[in-house]
Amino acid sequence: MATDIGGTVDNPKQVFNGILKASYQLPWVAGLSVDGFLSVDKSANFSKNFSVPYVLNAYDPAKNTYEESIVGGNNNKATLTESHTNESLITSNIKLNFERSFGAHAINAFVGYEQSKRHLNILTRSVLIISPTSCLNYHKVDPLRQITLIQVIVLIIRDRVSLAG
Repeated sequence: MATDIGGTVDNPKQVFNGILKASYQLPWVAGLSVDGFLSVDKSANFSKNFSVPYVLNAYDPAKNTYEESIVGGNNNKATLTESHTNESLITSNIKLNFERSFGAHAINAFVGYEQSKRHLNILTRSVLIISPTSCLNYHKVDPLRQITLIQVIVLIIRDRVSLAG
């Protein structure tokens, strides 16, 4: 059975791919036409990774006891990392086509232009949580593992108040 005791990863991604095509036969010159397209590819990705240290009990048969150790997280500290990526690619294309037969001869030619423009925005932040008791007690506070940066700060403040009192 899988567990989320070591943390959670949430990585939803949204993707849109669209294309609009058109062509038109120019009536004033036989065989002359124009066509083109506009293509839009857009994606948005949000990632939240909460890495939590946890207690691991290892059995020592020589002593007939369980040894407790803290493992996981980032250097045995909890880490919350969030990133947001927006990416888009817009491509446009236009062609002027000429296709015509003259008796035994034929002409089939085109002149075209295409351009693409890419945008990429990435925002990442990471927080190292210093209070280990907050992380070890995290699963008791919020069993669904839905946590925000504000909740992490509240957990740290709770631990400091309970340790001082």
